[in-house]
Amino acid sequence: MEIKRETKVTIIDHVDAMPDLVLSRGKKSKKGALTFLKPVEVDTKSVSGVYKLNVIEVSPLIHSLLPADANFVLVNPANGKFDLVEAVVSEDMTDAAQTGSIIRTVPAVRERLGYTKEQKTLYLCCLKCSRVFTTVRRQSLDHVKDDNLIMSAESYDVIIKNAPYKLFDVVNKETGVSICLQKKHIIRAEKAEGRDYLRMNRKHRIFLGLENREQGTEAKTEVYIRPVLDSFEGMGWVNPWTLFTRLFVGKSALSLMCRRPYECDENTDVVRLSNANMKLLGVEEMDSVILRHHTKSVKCRVLELDDKELFEEINGDVPAPSDLAVGIPAHVRKKLGLNFINCAVKIERDTNFLFSKSLPEQIVPLLLTFTTSGLVLDTHILWEILFAVVVVYLNLSSKRHMRCN
Repeated sequence: MEIKRETKVTIIDHVDAMPDLVLSRGKKSKKGALTFLKPVEVDTKSVSGVYKLNVIEVSPLIHSLLPADANFVLVNPANGKFDLVEAVVSEDMTDAAQTGSIIRTVPAVRERLGYTKEQKTLYLCCLKCSRVFTTVRRQSLDHVKDDNLIMSAESYDVIIKNAPYKLFDVVNKETGVSICLQKKHIIRAEKAEGRDYLRMNRKHRIFLGLENREQGTEAKTEVYIRPVLDSFEGMGWVNPWTLFTRLFVGKSALSLMCRRPYECDENTDVVRLSNANMKLLGVEEMDSVILRHHTKSVKCRVLELDDKELFEEINGDVPAPSDLAVGIPAHVRKKLGLNFINCAVKIERDTNFLFSKSLPEQIVPLLLTFTTSGLVLDTHILWEILFAVVVVYLNLSSKRHMRCN
């Protein structure tokens, strides 16, 4: 899947009022998605000693003026690029607090914003259309298989129903762990069972840390839902060849928690999956898979996660069951826009790769088909092509049957 045009933010300045921020993609635009907070300047020093790639440091004074529990977005007015950031307090920025506009960023934030030293000002904004939920209930059996999330009717009508976004993040407010769901998988509750509640299946609750898998207990914490700005007005188009190979080979996908791979994998384009997940996807070792997060995707080869104890030791600070996790190298996580290993990613088997891989197996059947149809049946060239397509489709049935969905 490819994105036709990049989502950007256009700034409309006013003489006697705060500037308006308009979210746009191609000819589509939306006003009011972001609320302007204040202009800020980037310090020459960078944030150090953090693992997250979306952190900005602000002075205690600036932090006290920011809205509590808000999702902050940093916008580059020069090119319209934006980045969702996490603001933390830095006590050593007290002197800079006198100006009330100095921040520090990690290099990854400046890179994503296309920031240069010649620029002086960025805009700190607040993301709208997010809501906090204090009640998370067990999902009904009818929606478990489809990975649907049920939302109370009132909340759905406010933040989901007319929203021009295709993707939404569901985030654990305490830990920052998140999963990404398509809008079509967020369902409006049919019955009135109270205000501001969600129903999630057990897999989603384990992903978000709302349920302890071993003890079977549920954690009481707040969850909030926010739109993915990059998914404004759709996601683009799918290559026709990909549609063809999906039909012949069969599409299969899984959502798993992102974790670190083995140390020997860090300088490779290889991800680690458990043997069970490889069978569910219908892939073998060194087959190609596609990793997706929000609107970004990366192709990698897959190897089996064969040493569970080593995998759990490497990810000791962020434990996760090996059958619900995927080991992704740091450079691949950066390409996917993952700020930390606290997100769920979607893994698909690469149908283009599997189709190409099976082509040598199709040569003999195709030669026999053309020979038989041309010499024995004396058919038209269009019928020969049709016979060849049917033969290839039948020969690839084993590939389609390898997957679970």
